[in-house]
This record gives sequence, C-alpha cells and structure tokens, in this order.
Amino acid sequence: MPATTHLPPPVNHVFVDFENVHKVDLAVIGSKAVSFTLLVGPRQTKLDVSLVEKLFEHAVSVQLVRLTSAQPKETRQLFDCKPRP
Repeated sequence: MPATTHLPPPVNHVFVDFENVHKVDLAVIGSKAVSFTLLVGPRQTKLDVSLVEKLFEHAVSVQLVRLTSAQPKETRQLFDCKPRP
C-alpha cells in the first residue's frame, strides 16, 4: 500500500515593482494561495490609500520591500537573478 503524503496547497508568489507598475489588482492581495511582495523604489513617495488599506488587511501574506537604489542591480541581487542579455 503506497504511503500518502499530505502536502500543503501551492502558493503563488506575486512580486510588483511599484516604480514601474502603479495599478495593482487588489483582488490578488489576500487570496489564500498568494504571497504578495510590493517593491517600492526610492523615488516612490506616495501609495494609494486603498492599496495601503488592503495591505494592512492582509499583512500576514504581504511584504513591503523599500529599495534604496533604482538601479536594476539591486533588484537582481535581491532575487539572486542574472541580467538578461
């Protein structure tokens, strides 16, 4: 008889670079199967109130990352990615 393993449900990771994407589908935030990361660059000084409220409502599944440099190098280091040719 084969052993049954109980795996947790899959989680989708959503990363939004708010310097380049200013419209966020708020329905994504708070979904049970989503981990949401908002990357905020150094030139971004304002966030929409409805977005902030939604972030607070679902703080357990949300991470806010404040970038100190607008250079792509920092983002690549953050995610350990190699630059595209």
